[in-house]
Amino acid sequence: MSQVKHYYLSEMAVSDRHGGGLTLQRILQKDLQQFDRFIHVPEFLEGNAPITPRLVERQLNLRELCHAPHWRAQFDEAMGRLRLRMFHRWSRDRWIRKAADYVSNNFETKESVWLVVPQRTFSVRVMNHIYRRQPVRYVTWMMDDHVLAWNDGWHYPKRFEPEFRFHLEHAEKVFVISPAMKDFYVRQFGVDSEVLFGPADSDQPPILNRPATGGPVKLVYFGSIWNWQRDALARLVKNLEHLNATLDLFVFHPPSTDLESPRVFVRAPVQGHEVIARTREYDGVVIPASFGDQQRHLTELNIATKLSECYASGTVTVIVSPVYGAMAQFAQTHGGALVISDFNDPTQVEALRQLKDPGRRKQLLDRARRVALSECSSEVMRQRWSRVWSALALTSAGTNTPASDSPPQGIKKIR
Repeated sequence: MSQVKHYYLSEMAVSDRHGGGLTLQRILQKDLQQFDRFIHVPEFLEGNAPITPRLVERQLNLRELCHAPHWRAQFDEAMGRLRLRMFHRWSRDRWIRKAADYVSNNFETKESVWLVVPQRTFSVRVMNHIYRRQPVRYVTWMMDDHVLAWNDGWHYPKRFEPEFRFHLEHAEKVFVISPAMKDFYVRQFGVDSEVLFGPADSDQPPILNRPATGGPVKLVYFGSIWNWQRDALARLVKNLEHLNATLDLFVFHPPSTDLESPRVFVRAPVQGHEVIARTREYDGVVIPASFGDQQRHLTELNIATKLSECYASGTVTVIVSPVYGAMAQFAQTHGGALVISDFNDPTQVEALRQLKDPGRRKQLLDRARRVALSECSSEVMRQRWSRVWSALALTSAGTNTPASDSPPQGIKKIR
């Protein structure tokens, strides 16, 4: 009786250091132990977000094994853009064939189930190549769509869109990170999917009473500040005095100058398990999402890992985002959070100023607690995942045994 093999394929590791890795651990839980190999393809950032230590022995980095192309170092700038693009494409396609052939030749793929978590194009192309060689069962989980770009409308690279369509159409199931992404893939590809994003739980009661007088509204932000967050935070900082508010930033690096203000206080970062407790010390916790076109693929289609944490925290969630943002739309649909999309809108400004008001807080936080339990909890997300994965992961006899913890054997580099 054969045993089904389980493989993970992505540019991203199951890491403790970023939202995607934490989401995988919170939802998959013990299912991660079923995976025989965690296979990484370029652009795998091992130094910044390494795989969690308990899984490191089952990690396989195909960049090292298959010598990922370094096309820019191989031709000088005088070569010209056209020839560089041609070499880029040839080198990439050759590497993808080598990587897919290596996996097919060295691992048991005939009886296998795959989880693919695309972050760029490599994991999609490698999986497609494996599938075309011999069809396998796989689930794709789109936590991000970094390939998609906005330029007066949505666009994929011309040669990639057919590959991505093939990938989505042949998946046993597609998970997506937001209702907005679900709707987009139906419109763009005619492919349905199920929403699966980072959960959070809290059994603490909401903080209904804050000091109503004698001080500004206390806001807080936890996490990194990248391009996706920076301009939205800058808009908030610019309006803090008008709002009679302060902002504490628990961040890993000093913020840029556009986030400097007498009303902004930089704090040392805290451990992930401390975030919800620290959040409860404030009137509101901020989730920023960029207003710029370059980050629109994230703003419009992504739900950040911290959204569930904020809803579960017991204090008010303040989403600073354009109205088309996925998190703004989530809050408009389900309630339980403030959305600030226009600091010139007196209604939105007044709503934020009233965060200390007990009646207003109770209204928001009662709703937030219901949303946290019905839409954002670990139980809800785990059930969505398990319905799909349990059906795929069974052997022909209806049983399976845990994967070995032993590292890969006999791995050789491809020349």
